[in-house]
Amino acid sequence: MRLTWNGRLLGLAAGALAGLLFVLLGWRGFLILLAFAEGPSHGYEIRKRAEALSQNTIKLDAGSLYRSIAHLLDQGLIEELDPASDAETTDARRRYYDLTPRGRELAAAEAERLAGLVEHATFSGLIKSPKAAH
Repeated sequence: MRLTWNGRLLGLAAGALAGLLFVLLGWRGFLILLAFAEGPSHGYEIRKRAEALSQNTIKLDAGSLYRSIAHLLDQGLIEELDPASDAETTDARRRYYDLTPRGRELAAAEAERLAGLVEHATFSGLIKSPKAAH
């Protein structure tokens, strides 16, 4: 798997890239990738999903959302889908996107890395067990 950043090839394995994902894409990019993990959709729906994932603590304005989507497209982490042929369920003005296999792999690796940090925070007594919090 190869990832580029500002036109430069980063020759790292997916596992090593997991830690870089947050640095390279930031919390907004990772949150948007998580929203795409639920399935393909258009920008406004992704915005609603991302805000729901953050329990509405993070609000994405349209400009930030679409800049992030453009960046994720450039990095090959999401792809634009062909418009669906069923005009009743698809608004022709909307662009639909989905995770690429690379995007899914990197998002999963980053989620696992973050889960390990949460596990450490729980073990050290910094936070309560996520399961006990529900």
